[in-house]
Order: sequence, then structure tokens, then C-alpha cells
Amino acid sequence: MLADRVLDSAMARQAVDSGLATREDLSRMSAAWRRWAEAEDGWLSILHGEILARV
Repeated sequence: MLADRVLDSAMARQAVDSGLATREDLSRMSAAWRRWAEAEDGWLSILHGEILARV
């Protein structure tokens, strides 16, 4: 999913439009995500939290 998202998403367009990345940069990032996904020992952890404050 992230390999595709880095190539074709609002995030990708914004990175290119703002000069933070080139299409070639994004292609290399996508390839790196794919290599990671194929690695036997590759793993990903995404932490998510929420704070509720009441007065």
C-alpha cells in the first residue's frame, strides 16, 4: 500500500509540487518499500494514540 501511495497520492503530488522530492525520488522510495515488504525479516509498527481531555 505505501509503495503505491508514495507514487500516486495527494502526498506524492505535494512533495513534488513543493520541491521536496522528484518523481525519481518517489520511484526510489516506492522500490525501497517493495524490497522491505519482500524481506523475510521486514516488519512495520505504526503507533496510534488518542488523548481525551475534559474540563
